[in-house]
Amino acid sequence: MSEQRPDTEDEILDEETSVDLPRWIDALVVPLVNVVAALLLSAVIILMLGENPFSAMRYLVGGAIGSEEALGYTLFYATSFVFTGLSVALAFHCGLLNLGSEGQAYIGGLGVALVCLAAGNMPTAMVFVMAVGGGVLFGAFWGLIPGYLQGARGSHIVITSIMFNFLAASLVSYVMLTRLIEPGQTATQTRDFAASSWLPKAHEVAAGYGLTIAPSPLNLSLVLAVACAVLVWILIWHTAIGYEIRVVGKDRLAAVYAGISPTRSIVLAMAVSGGLSGLLGVNELMGSQHRLVLDFVGGYGLAGVAVALMGRNHPFGIFLSAFLFGALYQGGAALSFEIPAIPREMVILIQGLVILFSGALAHVFRPHLAMLWQRRHEARDAIAQQRDKLRAARARRRIVATGQRQSNAERKQALANMKATARAKGKSGKDYEAELERMLEPEGEPQVVYDADEALRLSRERGEVEYQKILRRSAGIEGDEDPAAVEATAGPVRKRRRWLPKLPKLPRIRFSVERDD
Repeated sequence: MSEQRPDTEDEILDEETSVDLPRWIDALVVPLVNVVAALLLSAVIILMLGENPFSAMRYLVGGAIGSEEALGYTLFYATSFVFTGLSVALAFHCGLLNLGSEGQAYIGGLGVALVCLAAGNMPTAMVFVMAVGGGVLFGAFWGLIPGYLQGARGSHIVITSIMFNFLAASLVSYVMLTRLIEPGQTATQTRDFAASSWLPKAHEVAAGYGLTIAPSPLNLSLVLAVACAVLVWILIWHTAIGYEIRVVGKDRLAAVYAGISPTRSIVLAMAVSGGLSGLLGVNELMGSQHRLVLDFVGGYGLAGVAVALMGRNHPFGIFLSAFLFGALYQGGAALSFEIPAIPREMVILIQGLVILFSGALAHVFRPHLAMLWQRRHEARDAIAQQRDKLRAARARRRIVATGQRQSNAERKQALANMKATARAKGKSGKDYEAELERMLEPEGEPQVVYDADEALRLSRERGEVEYQKILRRSAGIEGDEDPAAVEATAGPVRKRRRWLPKLPKLPRIRFSVERDD
């Protein structure tokens, strides 16, 4: 039978690193290493352009979080990434790659704009609730169609969702140019929304509480994003519907065997995913633009795939990755402004590298991290074994010392009793001294057997008969038994097995060589 072995280096690497990483390493360390690798590659490209990469990174970080205004813009962009990241992550849990978040955000924004244009002077709270409902319904409808085609007709979700992006952009353009644009207006945008349809900015809310922060487009949509993240977490991990979605994402045949309808779960997952993407219009249109404009999505939908992958499809991780992408958006604008030699396209390249390492190359460094983790565990286990052996040895020494002290105390008590008995019987001091020397003689000192290892050592060193004598003396039994009787009661003595048979002696052969002269 031929020996089976891995044929490729990848298979060997998989075998060597087949270790389960902790959740915190897989969710935090692996994405962080990917981001660092992307930034290092970006630094090399900046160095090739003739600029200082350290200065570029300083402007990039400072432009993202270096001031209140920069942080406000970063959080504003991160809010939009949270919506699209949650949308993609929810579809991932159902085993679907939703690349249609861009189109779903377009249609959801159309629903938000229609509500805001028709609201007039209605209260802001009512307009907000209606706009959220309109964005969710429109986005859910646009996501439901590819989900139905995937679940009921077998059409691939990647193809249908991408095609629906183009359909959504064309539909929004048609509706705007034919129904919503002002007569005689050349700009592709609608009229401004009423003031009651504007979401309060963060600096305006802070001013109401007596706080002063720098103005920025950050608005109350951030609270909506947090609420959506909590609801998605509850839906996926704490409801029966979420359990069905995850089962379908793991194995559809197992879901059918368990009585779960894959079609229903797929349609529902895509509908909720589209509704989450539709909320992007609340942040962009009600919070910043205050009108419906073409291309208000700005690539948030496709970047949501990288946000979900980097966040490991968990709401908390999506928040962290969304903040990173928001920082790249804001810091990239500051970088191109401070260093004109680095164009805006260079910033897009940096974003693309982060998306590349977070998406297609997400698991490049994972085997190496797993190997380091495994070696760390092996070293720690070896140290733990040595520590346990040392503790066991110390414990044995303490036990032996305790046993010796107890044995000495017993001997002293026995000698005291013997002395009293000798005095009562009228024995001389010489008889007492002889008995004392006999009991304190090292060869005849009782040896206490504490464990199996000690017993095995004594039996190997002194033989089974001597070991039985020591055992009897340690138990306080006077006198020695017949060695034959002890050996009979102790059972057969275990002999050492010979590894080589005993060969007979060969006769000695002598020979001589005579030399002819």
